[in-house]
Amino acid sequence: MTDLSAGSTYRRLTGIGRWLLPKLGVAESDREDVVQSSWLRIHRRYSDDRERRRLPDAYLITTVKNEVIDRRRKGRWEAELDPAIEPPGIRVPPTRGDLGRAIHECLAAIAQRRPKLVDVLQLDILGFKQREIRQVLGLGQRVVDNRLTAGRKLLRECLHEKGFGPS
Repeated sequence: MTDLSAGSTYRRLTGIGRWLLPKLGVAESDREDVVQSSWLRIHRRYSDDRERRRLPDAYLITTVKNEVIDRRRKGRWEAELDPAIEPPGIRVPPTRGDLGRAIHECLAAIAQRRPKLVDVLQLDILGFKQREIRQVLGLGQRVVDNRLTAGRKLLRECLHEKGFGPS
């Protein structure tokens, strides 16, 4: 017999994975594995279906993010920056031509030197408020503020080197 509450939680987790994993640079071939591993984490921790059904989306997002971090730490795969995918309910301003390519190149360069900044920067570029970034990534206010400041500075410098910004 199919467990509807577990199914609905898994569907929510899958939707979050479809939205968040490209933002975190997870290759398309690894995304389903990350969602399944995240589901196992949740299933092990919350054996009661009613508890799983009541889990907030922020907890599911944090579980997916932690799975990605653990895989990167263990060296299972490296980040791949995919083109931005519009999250539900958020309109992404279009980037065109050279500026769009320059932004992606700069984010890739920043990811090589300071990978923790990229997640915060990508959400910032998409128009997330700092409160939303803290909730999605499960970080404190000072951490988000510091990463945004450092990330914006690096992005600005990189874009300036590529000929964008004030002379």
